[in-house]
Amino acid sequence: MLFCLTGVSVAQSETIDNQTINKVDFSAQRQRIEQAISKGVRYAELSKPDRANVLQALDRIGVKLAGVTDAAQLPADQLESIKADQSYVNEALAEAERMSTLRCENRGALGSNIRSRHCETAGALRRRLREESSTGLTRLDVLRTQ
Repeated sequence: MLFCLTGVSVAQSETIDNQTINKVDFSAQRQRIEQAISKGVRYAELSKPDRANVLQALDRIGVKLAGVTDAAQLPADQLESIKADQSYVNEALAEAERMSTLRCENRGALGSNIRSRHCETAGALRRRLREESSTGLTRLDVLRTQ
């Protein structure tokens, strides 16, 4: 009922799946998640506070599973707490992975036939567009006041 990655989900993401109650499986899974976070490639857009929160959630889950061999031994409130932490970790990692997806496009310079490849993460693209739109509004406000 708790933590184990299936072969498919390991290939797609490092999320926690609730299929088994083996503490050893959770430890191995936690180690894979921590390694993926520390490399900073797959979850490059995971902010420092979110990274800390994910690691704290993993710590809380590990502490609750430390004293038992079977998750069925845990009280219902602790199981619910584990599920809430598990859900948070899954959502945070899925969003970070989605925002860390690299998007590339070929761009040409004005007046040139030479095209160059430009790549950026989805999160960087979102930030750039937000900044450009706010800068554009500022420029319009300056033009209106003159």
